Amino acid sequence: MKFKRLTQEELDELKDEFVQFLSSNSITADDWEDMKQNKQEQAEDLIAIFSDIVYQKSLERIEYLAFAEPTEIKTFHFSDQKAVMFGLKVEGKEVDLTDSETVQQLAKEGDKDPNLSVEVFRGEKEYAQEREEEIFHLMEAGAQPSDGAKFQALRHVYKSSE
Repeated sequence: MKFKRLTQEELDELKDEFVQFLSSNSITADDWEDMKQNKQEQAEDLIAIFSDIVYQKSLERIEYLAFAEPTEIKTFHFSDQKAVMFGLKVEGKEVDLTDSETVQQLAKEGDKDPNLSVEVFRGEKEYAQEREEEIFHLMEAGAQPSDGAKFQALRHVYKSSE
């Protein structure tokens, strides 16, 4: 299994798609009921394959992720060959970068506070595994799909600080 098994709730929500998947594999409703009762391992294998297909299709559509902690934000852009990351780290003052108002205030006044250290950083890497697996692992660690606005904003800040 490449990703993870869909939960029962997720499978219930995707019932029509799962029926279509079974049908495309020439498995009738009666065959499926028999398989669940008498060939549970085979049924689980089919659920695993379906789960991977669902995750693969969903992850292929993701271009940006963002990961926010109280003192650090990391944003990612995923191209075909590599991932690029821009981050922002704040030290010396209690802040909460998960709050958008705090981020806006820091952007306006951050360099005026002598007790505040703000670091903007960049990284990039070619994929060690498939692109979608990289995205999946970051999401499992807490990253969320993003529209790319934070990535573009941090990229702009990084370039202006070079």
